[in-house]
Amino acid sequence: MPKIKELSNDQLEDYLDAYNAMLSTQPKNKEYLRKARCIEEALNRREQTGYDLDQPKKGFFKRLFSKKK
Repeated sequence: MPKIKELSNDQLEDYLDAYNAMLSTQPKNKEYLRKARCIEEALNRREQTGYDLDQPKKGFFKRLFSKKK
């Protein structure tokens, strides 16, 4: 799995669905449980802050095209 900060919200939701499906077959697997919790926390934080990789940050294009001195 790629780093959480590199994924969009839609991709995170897909990973969360996959881990929840794996947890339904192996409910005692601590690794799946840990990863599902991390993804849920990341999605909750992004929802609270309004962060999504699909939307460019303010000043993104300004920084992208500015000439470095």
